[in-house]
Amino acid sequence: MTSIGDDPQDPRAQEDGPDMDDPQVQLVIVLGELWGARHESPDKPWSLAKLSKRVQLPMSTLRRLLTELSSAGLVDVETRPDGTGCAALTEQGAQVCSDLFGTA
Repeated sequence: MTSIGDDPQDPRAQEDGPDMDDPQVQLVIVLGELWGARHESPDKPWSLAKLSKRVQLPMSTLRRLLTELSSAGLVDVETRPDGTGCAALTEQGAQVCSDLFGTA
């Protein structure tokens, strides 16, 4: 028998914050960090290592999310043969982020 809050299907068992395992939540978090990066250093893309650390996601997850965002035309991603790289919002991505997060 489970008690209240022990059943994962019970909404009371969930914390108040977003589900960080949800890919849609992860996409929004990555976009939010890139939006902040655009304002913090407007003419400089962020390294994938810095972005991974900021969003607190494994590099493999970050790369998958960036591939999706890049395919949608929202992010430019540069990867190098040594595995490093950088990412920045495209103009279309900046417009989407402005609509989502407002202007900074």
